[in-house]
Amino acid sequence: MIELKNIDKSFSNNVETHQIFDDFSFKINQGDFICVLGSNGAGKSTLLNLIGGKIKPCNGQILLEDKDITSLDEYKRSQNITRIFQDVKLGTVEELTVFENLLMAENKNKRFNLSFMKNSKRKEFYKEKLKEFELNLEDKLETKVMSLSGGQRQCIAILMAKLMNPKVLLLDEHTAALDPKTSTKVMDITNEIIKEENLTSLMVTHNISHALDYGNRLIMMDKGKVIVDIDKKRTKNLTKEKLLALFKNPNDQTLFS
Repeated sequence: MIELKNIDKSFSNNVETHQIFDDFSFKINQGDFICVLGSNGAGKSTLLNLIGGKIKPCNGQILLEDKDITSLDEYKRSQNITRIFQDVKLGTVEELTVFENLLMAENKNKRFNLSFMKNSKRKEFYKEKLKEFELNLEDKLETKVMSLSGGQRQCIAILMAKLMNPKVLLLDEHTAALDPKTSTKVMDITNEIIKEENLTSLMVTHNISHALDYGNRLIMMDKGKVIVDIDKKRTKNLTKEKLLALFKNPNDQTLFS
């Protein structure tokens, strides 16, 4: 689905140049749900920014379904690549109602008018979808998003992502700002939609439990390199302690037993 080939990426200021990626290559397969772990500065967010188009590589290629999108602007990539952020304010338009946000997402890249669509039959469809979240959101279609809790807003952002019908979903620590109970709820909803839509997904997280419990593939990054890349079937015997040990010693195969 996605291939990064021989990527170089550095950031410069008036004092120095900081190299993030040096001849970095990585493949994401169709239907992968990859959990990404790594310390600060490992390159996790830069990886998402490169795929999403927020930044461009200094050298190398980024392919989506074998098409070169390296120079494609972020807004054009968003037709196929959707991103959910840690900051709940970034995934929705808080001045609009829940209904308007969902309409906007479903009609992205199409000609439509919010007032004309106000009495659309889609309202009942949205109610049914929101009811599945069990957060009483089905009764808040006419509520402005700014009035919702963080967890509710992230769930709206997830449903919006689904309605956009993307090929790739990028999750940028999207549960980090939530309390543990809400975080688990949002992750369960995220996982269900990814499976239902067979979305190719990449999730950056600092939550080790989430990294172990979700997805089909787990990678660990350090200093701009993927130091561990394992199928989730191999993580069944991993604990938090073993995973942390694996980060320190990526070649220790005894940790999988």
